[in-house]
Amino acid sequence: MPGVGVLPAPAGDTAGLAGVRPESIRLAARDPDDRLHGTVLHVSCFGGSSSIAVMVPGPDRPVRLIVPGPATVASGARVALSWAPESAVLIETTGDTP
Repeated sequence: MPGVGVLPAPAGDTAGLAGVRPESIRLAARDPDDRLHGTVLHVSCFGGSSSIAVMVPGPDRPVRLIVPGPATVASGARVALSWAPESAVLIETTGDTP
């Protein structure tokens, strides 16, 4: 995805569009360069879980993730997102190599 770069996904050398379910995305430490960084736009608590909207470079709408319990971040916080490579599902290939 333009502006996002190479992200964790199953092994392979073909670029494409990948999907990751909101409950598979985790807040990560901001240090590693291989993470997707962004700014928290909105946090909604639903009792047993919280929905967090994070604006990242590239897409025109936020990435949404679901975390268990109350969120530990607030709107405006700079965060990093991560997920296990096996959580990514290849939706479409672009034919390019990263």
